[in-house]
Amino acid sequence: MNCNLAKDLLPLYIEGLAHEESADLLEQHLNTCPDCNNAYQQMKLDYESTPPSSHDANEMHAMISRLRQYQRNIKLAGVLAAMLLSCVVTGANVPFLSTIPFIILVPFLCRLYYQRSLWIIVSSLPFAALGAWINENNSSYIPTFTVIACLLTCLGVGAAVLFQQGIRAIQTWSKTVLILLSLGIMIFSSSGYFSLMGNPIGYVKAMADTRQYVNETYSDGTLSFVGVQYNFKFKRHYGLFEYVLNGVRQRASIEIYPDGFVVDSYKYHLDTIFADERSADLKTALTGALNGEPLYISAYAAEGQQLQIAKEELNDTYYNLSYNLERRDKATANRQRESAKLTYEISLGRFSDELDHMNKEQFVAKAATIAKELEAKKILYARIELKAKRDATTVQTLSFTPQTPLDELNGRVLTFDENSK
Repeated sequence: MNCNLAKDLLPLYIEGLAHEESADLLEQHLNTCPDCNNAYQQMKLDYESTPPSSHDANEMHAMISRLRQYQRNIKLAGVLAAMLLSCVVTGANVPFLSTIPFIILVPFLCRLYYQRSLWIIVSSLPFAALGAWINENNSSYIPTFTVIACLLTCLGVGAAVLFQQGIRAIQTWSKTVLILLSLGIMIFSSSGYFSLMGNPIGYVKAMADTRQYVNETYSDGTLSFVGVQYNFKFKRHYGLFEYVLNGVRQRASIEIYPDGFVVDSYKYHLDTIFADERSADLKTALTGALNGEPLYISAYAAEGQQLQIAKEELNDTYYNLSYNLERRDKATANRQRESAKLTYEISLGRFSDELDHMNKEQFVAKAATIAKELEAKKILYARIELKAKRDATTVQTLSFTPQTPLDELNGRVLTFDENSK
């Protein structure tokens, strides 16, 4: 290395910016060249004795400030994005995710990360309103959920503040008390959230149980799984399914209790339609026998009986099964079997609470006429409950089955005062 090249490298070497190989070569040259070594010592002395200019210091300070502000903005953007996601997931009731208390956990973590509370709490208000608006068009739900979300956010932030103070505490008892208090707030608020929105375990269990029940009870394609809903009043999850009946797309809920009891709104709907159709058929059959006198009929499964109705047993489907005689014959047999389980309440009058007046002999005679007509038309039933008025306050009832002899009808008449308890 010659002297000119050595003098060119000296500034970089003094500032520690020279490449390692260049620095080694320069050091070897300085050890053998007194002139370059003297130049190096003088340049090093000048460099060390010259303080950095105030302009450079100001630039460095400004650059550090901008870097810190940039980092704060990045953190704030991350916090706002996390708060937006948590509020929308909860407010819009996103399936399964809404059962996780993000609206509490996210503010807790954001406060640990961002070290400031105001933006976290303030952001929950518009974000919660947005989530509620996505979920419901009901204007009353938006302010209610917004207030709840803000309160839960405050609990999460407060728990984080106590946790941080506990971590920084010097005394052991202070540290323990603050951390336990923080965890207590998180557990308490999460428990309240679960009671209001459900929980992940209940969601998954309800989904698995109701889908298994549907697969075992109905043929493929009868019910389509939609999701799981939560009834906060009764603290229970239930499966929500979709079906098509009479060309109309409808929804049914299925709830399975711990003891195995099932509340199936789809089955209830089918049973109700079937009973109403049989009531209408019976009314048509009896109108002629009673000379057009008004009567009101309702039907329900007899005590100890449970209807097993499918769409094929309902009129709108049954009467259109001529293209498939095998299904038609099966539906006919099922209709007869299920009809034999029904109890019919027949009110002699225009409505169930507007009964016609008649004496006991007239009442028994109408009961006999009905029994004969049912037998003549081979109408299946489990029991008939007949009702009419004897006078202004006295109601008379009569109950019979297909096996009841006609000569026993008179002895089956009961009366009671409708004004008495």
